[in-house]
Amino acid sequence: MILLSPIFGITAFVGILIYYLTLFGLGKWTDITMLGRSKNKGQKVIIEQFYDGGALGWNGKRIVERTNFWWWQKNNEIDTSKINWSSYNKENREIGPYKFP
Repeated sequence: MILLSPIFGITAFVGILIYYLTLFGLGKWTDITMLGRSKNKGQKVIIEQFYDGGALGWNGKRIVERTNFWWWQKNNEIDTSKINWSSYNKENREIGPYKFP
Protein backbone atom coordinates (compact mmCIF):
# COMPACT_ATOMS: atom_id res chain seq x y z
CA MET A 1 0.00 0.00 0.00
CA ILE A 2 2.91 2.34 0.57
CA LEU A 3 3.96 2.06 -3.07
CA LEU A 4 0.49 2.92 -4.41
CA SER A 5 -0.10 6.09 -2.37
CA PRO A 6 2.20 8.31 -4.52
CA ILE A 7 0.37 7.11 -7.63
CA PHE A 8 -2.99 8.12 -6.14
CA GLY A 9 -1.58 11.51 -5.13
CA ILE A 10 -0.16 12.18 -8.59
CA THR A 11 -3.42 11.06 -10.22
CA ALA A 12 -5.45 13.38 -7.97
CA PHE A 13 -3.11 16.29 -8.70
CA VAL A 14 -3.29 15.76 -12.48
CA GLY A 15 -7.08 15.44 -12.32
CA ILE A 16 -7.46 18.71 -10.40
CA LEU A 17 -5.03 20.44 -12.79
CA ILE A 18 -6.96 19.28 -15.87
CA TYR A 19 -10.25 20.37 -14.28
CA TYR A 20 -8.82 23.82 -13.50
CA LEU A 21 -7.40 24.27 -17.02
CA THR A 22 -10.62 23.26 -18.75
CA LEU A 23 -12.69 25.55 -16.54
CA PHE A 24 -10.48 28.65 -16.55
CA GLY A 25 -7.52 28.30 -18.89
CA LEU A 26 -8.49 26.80 -22.19
CA GLY A 27 -10.42 28.61 -24.84
CA LYS A 28 -10.22 29.40 -28.52
CA TRP A 29 -11.25 31.96 -31.09
CA THR A 30 -14.40 30.76 -32.84
CA ASP A 31 -15.54 32.01 -36.26
CA ILE A 32 -18.99 33.58 -36.09
CA THR A 33 -19.57 35.77 -39.17
CA MET A 34 -17.84 36.06 -42.54
CA LEU A 35 -17.97 39.73 -43.43
CA GLY A 36 -16.26 39.65 -46.82
CA ARG A 37 -14.18 37.67 -49.32
CA SER A 38 -11.51 39.14 -51.59
CA LYS A 39 -12.38 39.48 -55.26
CA ASN A 40 -9.12 37.97 -56.48
CA LYS A 41 -9.20 34.17 -56.00
CA GLY A 42 -10.87 34.45 -52.58
CA GLN A 43 -7.62 33.85 -50.68
CA LYS A 44 -8.36 36.52 -48.06
CA VAL A 45 -11.51 36.69 -45.98
CA ILE A 46 -12.63 39.04 -43.22
CA ILE A 47 -14.10 37.17 -40.26
CA GLU A 48 -15.67 38.20 -36.97
CA GLN A 49 -14.54 35.93 -34.13
CA PHE A 50 -15.61 35.48 -30.50
CA TYR A 51 -13.37 34.05 -27.78
CA ASP A 52 -15.10 30.96 -26.39
CA GLY A 53 -14.10 30.67 -22.74
CA GLY A 54 -15.87 27.37 -22.16
CA ALA A 55 -18.03 27.37 -19.04
CA LEU A 56 -17.35 31.08 -18.53
CA GLY A 57 -19.06 32.15 -21.76
CA TRP A 58 -17.87 34.56 -24.43
CA ASN A 59 -14.91 36.67 -23.28
CA GLY A 60 -13.97 38.77 -26.28
CA LYS A 61 -14.59 39.77 -29.86
CA ARG A 62 -12.26 40.59 -32.74
CA ILE A 63 -12.29 41.01 -36.50
CA VAL A 64 -9.48 39.37 -38.44
CA GLU A 65 -8.27 39.19 -42.00
CA ARG A 66 -7.52 35.54 -42.72
CA THR A 67 -5.15 34.45 -45.45
CA ASN A 68 -5.45 30.79 -46.42
CA PHE A 69 -2.41 28.77 -47.44
CA TRP A 70 -3.02 25.09 -48.23
CA TRP A 71 -3.81 23.77 -44.74
CA TRP A 72 -2.49 26.75 -42.77
CA GLN A 73 -4.41 29.93 -41.91
CA LYS A 74 -2.83 33.25 -40.96
CA ASN A 75 -5.03 35.63 -38.93
CA ASN A 76 -4.27 39.34 -38.61
CA GLU A 77 -6.43 41.45 -36.33
CA ILE A 78 -7.56 44.54 -38.24
CA ASP A 79 -9.48 47.76 -37.79
CA THR A 80 -12.65 47.74 -39.90
CA SER A 81 -12.51 51.48 -40.53
CA LYS A 82 -9.27 51.02 -42.52
CA ILE A 83 -10.45 48.22 -44.81
CA ASN A 84 -10.60 48.93 -48.54
CA TRP A 85 -14.06 47.41 -49.14
CA SER A 86 -13.82 47.91 -52.91
CA SER A 87 -11.48 44.90 -53.09
CA TYR A 88 -13.87 42.65 -51.15
CA ASN A 89 -17.26 41.10 -51.89
CA LYS A 90 -19.46 41.73 -48.85
CA GLU A 91 -21.09 38.50 -47.66
CA ASN A 92 -22.13 39.04 -44.02
CA ARG A 93 -23.24 35.45 -43.34
CA GLU A 94 -22.98 33.24 -40.27
CA ILE A 95 -20.37 30.50 -40.33
CA GLY A 96 -19.10 28.11 -37.71
CA PRO A 97 -20.85 25.89 -35.19
CA TYR A 98 -22.79 28.61 -33.33
CA LYS A 99 -25.91 30.28 -34.70
CA PHE A 100 -27.43 33.32 -33.04
CA PRO A 101 -31.09 34.27 -33.36
